[in-house]
Amino acid sequence: MTEKRISNRAAILELLRDGLPHSQMALLSVGGLRYGARLYDLRRMGHTIDTINTGDDKFYYRLVPTKQAELDLGVEATAPDNEFLKFEDQRRWIK
Repeated sequence: MTEKRISNRAAILELLRDGLPHSQMALLSVGGLRYGARLYDLRRMGHTIDTINTGDDKFYYRLVPTKQAELDLGVEATAPDNEFLKFEDQRRWIK
């Protein structure tokens, strides 16, 4: 695995750690053109990343907080009640 792949993956993970949805463009800006492959890598490593389709050909990605992530980071998960938000609720999180 190349250093660039690892650094892009780490940059995407750092962006997603806040638990909020992030746009394709945000991931592209930190992860490069192959951000989809880095999301695949992160999922294979055990991270749960939701894909949110807003219905207008825009996609957002959100790291689902887990108990293990809370232990690793030493913080509580940011999503209310640590539950996946309903689609209507997600739209208010997307800026």
